[in-house]
Amino acid sequence: MNKINEYRDFVKGKIKMAALNGLPCESSEINQKLFPHQRDIVQWAVQGGQRAIFASYGLGKTMMQSEIVRILHDKTGARALIVCPLGVRQEFMRDGALLGVNFRFIRRTEEVEEADGAYFLTNYESIRDGRLNPGLFDIVSLDEASVLRSFGSKTYQNFLPMFETCKYKFVATATPDRTVQQSGRADLRSFRRPHDGALPRNHDGPLRRRVGAVRVVFRRWR
Repeated sequence: MNKINEYRDFVKGKIKMAALNGLPCESSEINQKLFPHQRDIVQWAVQGGQRAIFASYGLGKTMMQSEIVRILHDKTGARALIVCPLGVRQEFMRDGALLGVNFRFIRRTEEVEEADGAYFLTNYESIRDGRLNPGLFDIVSLDEASVLRSFGSKTYQNFLPMFETCKYKFVATATPDRTVQQSGRADLRSFRRPHDGALPRNHDGPLRRRVGAVRVVFRRWR
């Protein structure tokens, strides 16, 4: 029995737990307009400081991100930025207003320096192309982060390192479907790589989009 306990302790010692790099957050600090599952995730994310929210469509990632940045701003006074596709910025403006978060959409660094507010939205291209400096923000969340799945693309290679100085970082995207992950791994096994070991540049995308969908993105993001 002692050997079993020793081995169990040995295995437990190999488990890497995510560090708590965030701030204390009581459930009473979270807006009661959120559903119970949303409040639990918000509390976990604020306390963690660097977390990924993998939630299926309709579970309220917009509301959760808005509340996360609100709480962290209230505690730190830091500017908050949510990076999202252009098509969903209106959702953030609508849902944010319900929580007292008034987002302003920006594209350039000068717009931040001229603004009085603390909550900002931008699109991925503005960051990627260098028009907006992410170093101006200590609180950042990447919405619909699946756009970073394209391995080898300019977005993926150049985007994530730009946020190294940001203290509180989050990712929110839909839960990857198990069948998509399995088919992606099958494609990878059957796909013949060229001699240099890289995926061909003219590959049309399905393999790039599926293989390692969220796992690789968040490892780089942390």
